[in-house]
Amino acid sequence: MMRIQYACIEIQVIFVNIENSDKFYKAYCGPTVYDEQSLRPIMGLMSWNMNYTKIDKNNKIIYESNLESAIHEIIHGLGITYDYFSKYYDSVTGKTYELPNFYKQDNVTYLSTPRLINFARFYFNCSNLTGIQMEDNGGPGTSDYHFERLLLYNELMTGSQLTGNLLITDFTFQLLQDTGFYRLSDYNPDQTQWGRNKGCEFVKNYCNNNFTEFCYERNVESCSYERTGQSICMQETLGGQCMYQQIYTDQLCKNDQNQIQNKSSQIISYYGSDSICLKGSISPIESFQKFTCQKFYCDVNNNLKIVIGDLEFDCSQQAQIQLPNGYFGNLECPNNPESVCLFRNDCPNACGNNGFCINKQCICAKGYSGLDCQQKCDGYRYQGSCLENCPNLTYRLDSIKFCIGCPGNCESCSNYNQCFKCKPGYFLREGFCDNFLLKKELDSSNSHFVNEQQSSII
Repeated sequence: MMRIQYACIEIQVIFVNIENSDKFYKAYCGPTVYDEQSLRPIMGLMSWNMNYTKIDKNNKIIYESNLESAIHEIIHGLGITYDYFSKYYDSVTGKTYELPNFYKQDNVTYLSTPRLINFARFYFNCSNLTGIQMEDNGGPGTSDYHFERLLLYNELMTGSQLTGNLLITDFTFQLLQDTGFYRLSDYNPDQTQWGRNKGCEFVKNYCNNNFTEFCYERNVESCSYERTGQSICMQETLGGQCMYQQIYTDQLCKNDQNQIQNKSSQIISYYGSDSICLKGSISPIESFQKFTCQKFYCDVNNNLKIVIGDLEFDCSQQAQIQLPNGYFGNLECPNNPESVCLFRNDCPNACGNNGFCINKQCICAKGYSGLDCQQKCDGYRYQGSCLENCPNLTYRLDSIKFCIGCPGNCESCSNYNQCFKCKPGYFLREGFCDNFLLKKELDSSNSHFVNEQQSSII
């Protein structure tokens, strides 16, 4: 076996073509040139349609939406595209996997790479899962190229944006590692509740089995599934015949601009990154509303607290909030308060147009740091801090002034490409850590081809 040499992902070049078209798309991207030995994409082309970018109306939500679109398209450029599925291989052995990377069934594409399937079996609690369905709606360029909406809802690599933040979950990270082109340095994926532990029935039948992720009465209003806004039950292109709650743009709780739009109302509400949708309302006059956005936080024990002005209410259990004298209405605590805290992914101030939020942490742009990316920083950035030198077990990446941790699931390492002790449940393979459940399958890969270059996702 040939020794693998590692190179940073930044050597890939993506050309961006700016357009201003009436055609209904925001952006698209794909790899155009690849290394002949490693098969890794080294050049990509992105087309960006300014007609749907809304730069003239830029705010934190629009900025985040544009940034999500850019990251989504860059990931396509890294090789997450239908044309590349057959090229994926084991990065350690340089061999193809034991089973095919994808298969077709009833004209629908299913991805079946080992790390992706291993994670999906754990996530959905479906031990006999053999493939992750890709999108079968949306037409050319959307179907086959993206994760199925009904399966992963608002995952970053689904086929279109829903109102509310998209999540970069382990479905995307595991697939990136399965390509054979990249390996994961220390990372912290977004967490999601959609379909989690719902079993094989959810994966196979989606909305046909009364799962709470879906709604069944058209045009009925409620809080969205993740309680990020007030929503209405309806269909959309990628959902087929299934319906789910879709958020009204002006009632997205996470958008602080909606506070201005709703300031004339006598209903007390709060919009911002620390806002949640609740059933009911509160008002100093006899005025009522079915659903409202209210401020919340989670204490160190993941107990949910609702904050209204100077008042604080305990919502650690499902119950109706006891409003003080002088207020009208009623407010109900969520029926799953602990899950609200365990699976929250929002960041302070939505990272203030200077960063990207993933799993409660802002990844700030070069030159910025802080919990919400509002501090100027000429040093190295790590977990919200601006540092002269990187801390122990992190390593400098001078090109972006960032401190990179050990490889993913590593306990001790000599650099971000070389682990020498994995966390429990993982085994060491060429300096990186893989799940023990994959050991047999990865050891039996076949069909050797040359593999000399490798990159790290950082």
